[in-house]
Amino acid sequence: DAVTGSTALILRFTSDALEARLVDGSTPVGATRAEAAQTFCGMMFSEAWSSDTDGFPLPKRCRFRPSYTASGVTTSEAELEFEPGRGLRPTTRYQLVMNVKAAAPLAAGAVVAHLTATGDSWRQPNAALEASD
Repeated sequence: DAVTGSTALILRFTSDALEARLVDGSTPVGATRAEAAQTFCGMMFSEAWSSDTDGFPLPKRCRFRPSYTASGVTTSEAELEFEPGRGLRPTTRYQLVMNVKAAAPLAAGAVVAHLTATGDSWRQPNAALEASD
C-alpha cells in the first residue's frame, strides 16, 4: 500500500553511553511534534547525502524528542518528518552526519541506536515501514 500521509525517519538512541549533540556541540532540548521546525534540521545534522539523483529529501521539520525511560532503558530520539510523497525512497542509500558524545565506554558489538522509517507519522506514529535490528 502507498503511504498517503507524512513519513518520518527516527534515530533512537538506546544507551546512556551516547548523548546526541547539536552541530554546535550543545545539548539539544526535547521538543514536542508541534514545536518541531525545519530550521532545527540544520542544527541537528551537519551533512545529509542520498544516492538518489534528486539528493536527500528536504525534511518538513525535525526535532529531538524529550528523553524517556521504558523497561529500565533511557531513550532519546532524533526525528525527521517528510511531506507526503516526498520522503525516503526504496532501494536508495542515505547518510546523515550528526554529533554524538560518548558518555561512557562501549562494549564491542553493543547496540546503541536503532533506525526506524515510519508511514503516516501523524495518524500512526508508531507504525514502522522498516526498522533496524
